[in-house]
Formats: sequence, structure tokens, C-alpha cells
Amino acid sequence: MTDQELNVENMDDEEFYQYRCNLIKETFTEEDFLSCEKTRQRLEDEFLWRWEKDGEPKVEEFYNGIRNEMQGAYSTPLFYDINGDFAARLSSLVFDHIKREYDITIFHDCPDLAEPLIRKYDEIQDAKKRNRLASQKKGAGINIKSNKKFDWGTKTYK
Repeated sequence: MTDQELNVENMDDEEFYQYRCNLIKETFTEEDFLSCEKTRQRLEDEFLWRWEKDGEPKVEEFYNGIRNEMQGAYSTPLFYDINGDFAARLSSLVFDHIKREYDITIFHDCPDLAEPLIRKYDEIQDAKKRNRLASQKKGAGINIKSNKKFDWGTKTYK
């Protein structure tokens, strides 16, 4: 057994919890969480919940404010939206085009949620290594510099 394993076995619940939190913070990136199906679903659900809680009401409030100002004053498309039915369409349009920013701190705060990712840790690290090697191989032949100059008159390198 390694020293780390001995230390983990001798930890009480609070120490082990802190150990897991720190391990997740130091080991996994947002890309790792998104590569695992269950953690990705958790992040997407959390993002959707925050959108429905904060973003959607703001878009609808903005739309209804503009619609109320235009109601009866100008002949615009907003003039014909008497009930504010198009606010949901605008909200949906905005949602489809916003940048997804996920909050991975939920896994730092509750490390048990990251359990599916922890079980796939070795697979993820192997995939990262393969991707890194493949990108290095692709980029290896690109930066070849030649000291020869092309002579356009004779159409040869000198």
C-alpha cells in the first residue's frame, strides 16, 4: 500500500470529504465533466435551471416593457402582440444563442456527484493522452523551414 492509500484509510469522514473535494478541484476540468455523460447532464440541467430562474424572466420583462411602450403608439409588430405571447419565443431564441457557461463548483461542493467521472478517470486520461499525441503528430510536419529560396526565373530552389 502507498502512503496516500494509508492516509485515506486513516481519515475520518470530514477529512475524507475534504480530500475528495480537493482531488476533484485539482484533477478534473470542465472538459472532463462534459466528457462524462452523467456529469454533463447534471451541468446542463443546472445551466437550464439557472436560465429559467434568472435569464428567462429578465428577457420576458424586457420584452413586455418594450411592448407596453409601443402598444397603441406605433404600428410595429409589437403593436399586434396584445397579450405578450411572443415573449416566450424571444426567450427561446435568446436561449438558443447564448454561450453555455457551466458551473463546475457543484462537483467541488458535493464530490459524490462526480462519482461517475471518477470511475472513468483512467479512460479520460488515456483519451487526453491520445488526443495530445495525435495533435502533436499533425503539427510535427507543418513548421518545416527551408533555407532554400525559389528562383522564379528558372523555377527551381537554390
